[in-house]
Amino acid sequence: MAGLLAAGCGCCWKRKPDTIAGFGVYPARKVWVPVLAAIHFGLLLYLYIAGVKMWDSLLLLIIFAGGGAVWASVRWRRKGFTIAFLAVCFFAAAQLLSDPVIDDYFLCILLSLLLVGFMPGRVADRSIAPYRFAIKAWRRQEISEEREEAVPGGNLKKSSGGQGGK
Repeated sequence: MAGLLAAGCGCCWKRKPDTIAGFGVYPARKVWVPVLAAIHFGLLLYLYIAGVKMWDSLLLLIIFAGGGAVWASVRWRRKGFTIAFLAVCFFAAAQLLSDPVIDDYFLCILLSLLLVGFMPGRVADRSIAPYRFAIKAWRRQEISEEREEAVPGGNLKKSSGGQGGK
């Protein structure tokens, strides 16, 4: 494992995972975030045109939501920018008057927030996977040993003492 970690300091576990060899950014996020931003911007634009909104509100939508879509697409590594863009879409859609359409669009925004929230940030590649599985197996072994030593009535370990407080 020493070959995978940067040489020397002994505190490599304190560093960010993307600075350690074997970890990288989730590659599907590079595609999903711009597609998601384009879909939401296109849907909002369509809803504003179909809702016969005034041209100044349409221009403000293009400036703010379009700028947010571009910014979220450029900063695809950070979830916060995408979540902020979806919040802008939420408040922009709240200005529309058609209730059934808005309810469905709010559901679309909620599902998009869940997608962004559950999308992993950094993942391990195949070179570090055996070490990860070895650490998980070691932790399971430690937990099972602790459970075997536990007293049946609680979390205290068995001791060689007597009655205790008497």
